[in-house]
Amino acid sequence: MNIPIIGVTGGPCSGKTTALARIRRSFKRRGHTVLFTSEVATDLINKGITPGKTVSIDEFQELVLREQLKRERAALKEARQIKKRGGKPIIICDRGCLDGMGYTTKAAFHAIVKKLGLSVAKLRERYLIVIHLRTAAIGAESFYTLANNPARYETTLEAARTQDERTLEAWNGHHRLRVIPNEPGKSFKQKIDRALKEIYVALGIPKPLEIERAFDIELPRLSLLPPHAAIDIVQDYLLSPKNDPSVSHRIRKRTQDGWSVYVKTKKQKLSKRTRIETERHISKKEYERLLKKRRDLRFRTIRKTRICFIWEHQYFELDIFHAPKRSLARLEIELREEKQKIALPPFLTVIRETQESNRDIALLKPHK
Repeated sequence: MNIPIIGVTGGPCSGKTTALARIRRSFKRRGHTVLFTSEVATDLINKGITPGKTVSIDEFQELVLREQLKRERAALKEARQIKKRGGKPIIICDRGCLDGMGYTTKAAFHAIVKKLGLSVAKLRERYLIVIHLRTAAIGAESFYTLANNPARYETTLEAARTQDERTLEAWNGHHRLRVIPNEPGKSFKQKIDRALKEIYVALGIPKPLEIERAFDIELPRLSLLPPHAAIDIVQDYLLSPKNDPSVSHRIRKRTQDGWSVYVKTKKQKLSKRTRIETERHISKKEYERLLKKRRDLRFRTIRKTRICFIWEHQYFELDIFHAPKRSLARLEIELREEKQKIALPPFLTVIRETQESNRDIALLKPHK
């Protein structure tokens, strides 16, 4: 029973509180039952538990993570009951499990997660989509303030920018991370509208459209990339029940830090750049069953490493293919609309824009 969990995060003074109120109202009007988890760190600080004073920073982040998990599990339990009664539950989180990585070292956070018997990779994948709202200190400096959150301690614009980047980096690698910047000439309402639209798309309201541009590039030097996350992907295609060439069914195994998650996806092509896409997480047992019973033998297995990074508030995915045997690197970006402008990273050498899909790469060519 898949219950959507939406993570809304961001830098200090990003408009998160206002955005969350608007998101909650919007989904209630659509007939959803909204289950909300408030920001754990602020709740603890307001109760007198202060990192670096009453407890160490790492002890504080462990408290935050334990409480975040407790709240999400309680929300999931309630959501399952609501769904059984025919309701439409959705869980919206004011920050998520990985935010703590932005407030301590990666090594310390990984140690906390390991202590709890969990993995960063699996914690990241529990959210359907993660919305990162940029701090007002980046692009809307005159609106930066400490007045709306007494627990905020980033007293300078530079400190706010640094914390924004650290929080964003913690979520790098999520398959549907969306960065919402402060755009010149656009209002704060338009910023929230954009965030809301990204959530609608992820949920398939009205249709789960995937609009994507892809570029073949020269194999890059990873040392030139900004901070990034690497995920190993094994991808196979399944037999389509209707044998419709415009529809593809695939399964993926995504592995990071030795932990794997499994995803089943259906795509229907509408145009060169636009597809209807629906996906859901599946168990390892279901993944292995589908691989054994429904794998489409016309297609080879794809093995690749996906490098995820942010450039100019844009979330790029760079795939380096290992199989089928071909020296190929491909840069992809998902868009909100087909005519959306993008800024390609200058440290990558683009060979050409391509319409070739992973499915084209995997297709076995007939023998001559």
